[in-house]
Amino acid sequence: VNQVNGANRLNVLFTRAKEKMILFRSVNSNDFQLSANRGVQVLKDFLSYCETVKWNKKSVVKLPFAHQQVKALLESQSLGFNYSQAGNGTALGYFISLDCRSILLVDPGMNEYEIDDVFSFVKILETHFKAVKIVLSVDLWKNPDRVKKDIVEFFL
Repeated sequence: VNQVNGANRLNVLFTRAKEKMILFRSVNSNDFQLSANRGVQVLKDFLSYCETVKWNKKSVVKLPFAHQQVKALLESQSLGFNYSQAGNGTALGYFISLDCRSILLVDPGMNEYEIDDVFSFVKILETHFKAVKIVLSVDLWKNPDRVKKDIVEFFL
């Protein structure tokens, strides 16, 4: 934490959890004073966040139905992907394949906290990814075979 790039190492540590994160600690955020060292400050901020957030095991957010279908499809095809759900600071839910530099948005803008972010988010994604695809749940319902085929081909 105190070394060069200590903040970067903590960032990697904090952002790699896919399902859940369990925190064991022997210090509190108030055990740290203000520091010019970015790594110490990142650790202090992370501990402070963990101490103030309301954790409720029963408040697990269920994936939207269309997202459940796409996730099941990608898993059944053994396609490597990461999934990020909208909310808690994430503007849109998305499926991403770093291997083929592709990102799939399912029903972007359907939630009230996503609407303003859709256009700017897609423009930014187009500069960073080789391919951006948007799937609407209505297509999944009306043309499930075609859409599922398109999704699998998109991640190949």
